[in-house]
Amino acid sequence: MDYIGITERGDAALDLDWQEWVKEGKPAILISKDPLKLSRILRGMTTELFSPNIIVHATITGWGGTPYEPNVPKFPYSMEGYKELLNLLGHKRVVLRIDPIFPTNPGIKKAIEVRTSAFSVTDNPRFRISFLDNYDHIKLRFCKEGITPFDYDFHAPLELRKEMYEKFGDAEICGEPG
Repeated sequence: MDYIGITERGDAALDLDWQEWVKEGKPAILISKDPLKLSRILRGMTTELFSPNIIVHATITGWGGTPYEPNVPKFPYSMEGYKELLNLLGHKRVVLRIDPIFPTNPGIKKAIEVRTSAFSVTDNPRFRISFLDNYDHIKLRFCKEGITPFDYDFHAPLELRKEMYEKFGDAEICGEPG
């Protein structure tokens, strides 16, 4: 049986274990919050890169370099990486993943800004969105940064998620019940 390698538990620009998998010709979904670094890693590869079995999720929230995502590259840097990935792999193999979207007016506004920026890079962006899950480690990190955690158990209320989704039109949804 063949499996698909996915970097769900680590960033493909930081953990390079996926490279051996791809060199064997196996399919992979590479997820990264540092699309510029990942594009440079991919550019350094040879024929493995051009396998149609590689899909990249360039995760950009617009909050990089802020207390919400202090260790993530800033927005313009990330968009440059998204552009490089599109030039390298084409728009069918690169997904702009806006994940997480914070369930607030500023959070939605920031996500829409990221979505709008994608159209300045390509005519036909592919989007995948997901909303902030209220993990304990997220609440703890927010508290340490002086940010009030969100007032819901784990998933944002369904009606709020549906309302936010409608603002994104044809976006794919990632891991959202209901």
